[in-house]
Amino acid sequence: MPAAMPTDASSADAVKRLEAEGYTGRFLVRPGGIIECGGCQASFNAGDARIEQLQRFEGNEDPDDGEVVVAVVCPRCGERGVLVLGYGPAANPDDQDVLASLQDGRA
Repeated sequence: MPAAMPTDASSADAVKRLEAEGYTGRFLVRPGGIIECGGCQASFNAGDARIEQLQRFEGNEDPDDGEVVVAVVCPRCGERGVLVLGYGPAANPDDQDVLASLQDGRA
């Protein structure tokens, strides 16, 4: 049975909750669907990251201006951290590339 969807009120709440759960590593979005791990400095394709949690948030004033908070694990060193990605028409193209490449392997 799939895990229950988190019910955080905002993306900031989701980040705080995930950090409290041990997702303290930092990841950076790079061009071309690449993520860089702050722990080991390895760069890898977003599709290689292991997604453990994902939650989407609509923009407060514009529903097309949203964010996705993703708890990921580095495939190289096992660092657990959070990515906050924009989506919608105003989203950064690099965020869109990473979001499109992520593979949701949650049960």
